[in-house]
Amino acid sequence: MEFYYYNRHDYDTVIPLVELKLPFHALTVLLDGEMVYHVNGVRVELHSGDIIFQPKGTVRTRDEVKNSQYVSFNFYEDDYDFLPLVSKGLLSNVALHIISAYDEAWKTTRNLSEPRLLFLFRALMEELRYQSALKDENELVQRIKNYVHTHLREKITLADVAQHVFFSVPYVEKIFKAETGVSIIRYVIDTRLQMAQRLLRDTADDLKTVALESGFPDYNFFSRTFKKNVGLSPLAYRKQYSIFLQKP
Repeated sequence: MEFYYYNRHDYDTVIPLVELKLPFHALTVLLDGEMVYHVNGVRVELHSGDIIFQPKGTVRTRDEVKNSQYVSFNFYEDDYDFLPLVSKGLLSNVALHIISAYDEAWKTTRNLSEPRLLFLFRALMEELRYQSALKDENELVQRIKNYVHTHLREKITLADVAQHVFFSVPYVEKIFKAETGVSIIRYVIDTRLQMAQRLLRDTADDLKTVALESGFPDYNFFSRTFKKNVGLSPLAYRKQYSIFLQKP
């Protein structure tokens, strides 16, 4: 992932953006106020809590901004898993905390390639994608997924999930599988493996800590499960993808 620009704007008037075909991906999170973009000839209005994601190749302009607070990231990565162009009201408390942490880290480094900033940006994008996916699902599935994410480091059983959402085990299994295409247990495993991949890639935590933080108290089971599903051992995955081991 390559970063080109980060900016936090706090309420001062900003001149309009002239028409540009973007040579990078652009993410803007509107924290407060209103903004108007013109994306590929279409007027797009944003309000507090909205997010606009413009992939490389987008032709965009932006009207003058007054009395608004927002953050913007310009970056590029091949085969990126895009967000929708506009996500209405997607800004969660988790995303706000990540943005705040990014701001604090940015003040101390001013280096867009600094591992902490890369880690926080990836975490922000994962949270935004997660919130975007939730908007397209029924309420029961959302509650099940929220439970899994909240208790990821703990033992999770179908009985626990069913009790949390006040339905029977057969019913929650049936609805979740029909809506997502995977079982609840499969979703738990996949979510834990995604967490493990992120920690291996974006932190320097030792392998046993990664396993525990991902919800695998038995390291040997974690290692076997990781290699079976990802195709690499945890150590091999870290050597290949870790931002700490990449050559400049």
